[in-house]
Amino acid sequence: MTRLDNALASIDGATEQFRLSAEMTVQPHARLFWDLAAAAFDLRAQVERNPGNITAMRRFLLFYLPTMAELCLRWARLSHADPLRPPDETAIADFRNWLDITRAAAEACRARSHDDLRLTMEALDDQLQRLSI
Repeated sequence: MTRLDNALASIDGATEQFRLSAEMTVQPHARLFWDLAAAAFDLRAQVERNPGNITAMRRFLLFYLPTMAELCLRWARLSHADPLRPPDETAIADFRNWLDITRAAAEACRARSHDDLRLTMEALDDQLQRLSI
C-alpha cells in the first residue's frame, strides 16, 4: 500500500466510526457525529487531491483521527447502553473541538497552506495531550 492508500484507509475507517456513533445516539449529539463524519469525508477529498499534504498531516491522519473516532464510538456505545445517564458535557465539548480541528485541517489542505496545516496539527497535538491520549 502507498502512503496515500494508508491515509485514505485511515480516514475511511474514522468516517465509518463517526457514522456508527451518530446512529447510536440521539439528537443533538447524533448531529455532532454526523458532522464529524462529513468533516472526515471532506478531509479525505482534500488529501486525495493534494497527497503532498500527507507528510505534514501524517500523525493526524494515522493516529489522532482514528483515535478520535474510536473514542466517539466508545462514548456512543456507553450512551446507548445507559440512555438515562446525562451526557458528559466535557466530552461533548471535546468532540466539538475535534470537529473544528478536522474542518481546519481540510481547509488548510484546500488552501495548500503548509503553515496553517502545521498550526492546525500543533493545536490538535495540544488538545489530545490534554486528554492523555
